[in-house]
Amino acid sequence: MNINCSVFCMNDRLLTLRTIYENKDSLSQRDIAKIFDISLGKVNTIFKDLTNDGYIQKGNKYVITEKGMKELKKYKVDNAVILACDSGIKLEPLTYDTPKSFLKVEGKSLIERQIEQLIEKKINDITIVVGYLKEKFEYLIDKYNVKLIYNEEYKNKNTLATIMHAKNAILGKNTYICVSDVFMKENIFHEYEFEPYYCASFLKEVKSEWQFITNSRSEMLGIVEGGNNAYCMMGPAFFTKSFSNQFLTLSESYYKLPQTDKFYWEDVLIRNLSILPVMYVYKQKANTMYEFDSLKDLREYDKEYNDSGSFAFSFVAKTFGCREMDIVDIVCMKNGMTNNSYRFKIKGNDLDTFMCRVVGDGTNNFINRTVEKKIYDEISKIDDDMFETLYAFDEKIGVKISKFFDDAEVIDINNEDDLKGAMKIYKKLHNSKIKISESNDLVDKINEYLNIIKKNKILIPFEDFKDNLNKVNEIMEYLKKVNRPKTFTHGDANPNNILKVKKEYKIIDFEYGGMADPIVDIALFSVYSDFNIEEAYKLLDYYLEDKTYNNNFLKDVNKQNLRKLIVIYMALIGFYNSIWAMCRTAFSNTDYGFFNIKMYRYFKKMYSYLKEKNML
Repeated sequence: MNINCSVFCMNDRLLTLRTIYENKDSLSQRDIAKIFDISLGKVNTIFKDLTNDGYIQKGNKYVITEKGMKELKKYKVDNAVILACDSGIKLEPLTYDTPKSFLKVEGKSLIERQIEQLIEKKINDITIVVGYLKEKFEYLIDKYNVKLIYNEEYKNKNTLATIMHAKNAILGKNTYICVSDVFMKENIFHEYEFEPYYCASFLKEVKSEWQFITNSRSEMLGIVEGGNNAYCMMGPAFFTKSFSNQFLTLSESYYKLPQTDKFYWEDVLIRNLSILPVMYVYKQKANTMYEFDSLKDLREYDKEYNDSGSFAFSFVAKTFGCREMDIVDIVCMKNGMTNNSYRFKIKGNDLDTFMCRVVGDGTNNFINRTVEKKIYDEISKIDDDMFETLYAFDEKIGVKISKFFDDAEVIDINNEDDLKGAMKIYKKLHNSKIKISESNDLVDKINEYLNIIKKNKILIPFEDFKDNLNKVNEIMEYLKKVNRPKTFTHGDANPNNILKVKKEYKIIDFEYGGMADPIVDIALFSVYSDFNIEEAYKLLDYYLEDKTYNNNFLKDVNKQNLRKLIVIYMALIGFYNSIWAMCRTAFSNTDYGFFNIKMYRYFKKMYSYLKEKNML
């Protein structure tokens, strides 16, 4: 049994009755006194009362009577709601491709362990509220017959919103409110519960955790942050029917306020302790519950921790023929618009540093990883050091492992030498013999995303979108007449994707690579650098001035016509990026901030210039 004496302040008769029920072997009064850490005299009084009321009877051992079971059944736990929306930032990079509740401790994922602990206590009605990587949870429906609720607000709001999405699963029920990322070494759930409570774990160093303030009866009086040697908020809570009804009414009023987006559901609890039914603090004995804030914490607890549940981690281990424990010196890199990445070393190899790219949520809806793999295969055939060094690529998931250049730096767009170096390396790329079937033509890409918007009925946020779509069509009709030649292009000519390594330039990341007019790469570089038209013309000059790789498609081409083309492409890139962001947001609930508007404005600005200069 795992019962702390503080819980005994709730309902001593019912807790004793439940303890006798849960322990089928004979329990003496002395056993009960030891379990609850109370006097034998008090236990004797409780047993007399239960016997006199007909709830238990003594033969060879104390057993619960039919009347006693009838009384217990009034307090049957109806269900459990598990909150599992969080992206688990503290546990990155493990959680780049895996919900934190899927991380494995002692060989089993946190969420499966918790589900099985609930089922063991005959709590079979389990609802999981999901958000981040929601699709990962789908298999649990078949395996455990759970229900899923999707909280589409998980990125912008906190657990108060999560609770409100699950309110119909909580209202009028005796419900466990569980967090999905806590490891419970022992099963602290029960088939029967009597009073509302919140679990607590004793911590010597509280740090930033919330610690409870209680009275002598373990009734919750308040919560403070930080401190030492305190019982802190950790693990599940329990709501009785009467508590949930009052609490959800209060929560709904808070939820409707704009200033409560970052509220935890506990914020409502703390502010209303005086008017809610008594909430107890269930103080757990030491080493019962654990909350892991980092990979280091996990490895310190589980010395054999070698199967995180993260595909990217297992892929790295497989690639290098090592254990996950041998992946060391892990540093999360700056996240991109579509992907996440981290650098690492392999234990025993102090010389080389590697980088693992993990694709972002929803990215594979738009990027063909099979094509990307083919691009890297083609690149590998070229004996040149202008590309990143690839070690492994999984075309199904999109995980990529490459060499990390410790002495590399991103080019400076305000440095003329760096701009010339970037244009030289792009001209070299365009002059390569790489050929693939995938088109990277802007007209094709725009039509592709417009079809996605139409097919999925994605909401267009711009009031004048139809008018501007007509302008886009006007530009695309003009391009059909130009009929530019195509070569292999980067397709993601962001300055961040050009590295300078010991004065040599390298191109990285080819997930948007394909066949297109090479001038598109120059236009992309200009847009992502936020260049004006004159700066874009200067970039084109750097490209044309370099004679190291003089492509056939640049012969006999009027420079003025190329200038017109670069403005045309800059306009289309602005429009393309805007609809790209719309689609990405719709499929992955990703907030790109002002990017959508900025790109839409970019299109309008470039189109106005084209009309002003009579270029169309």
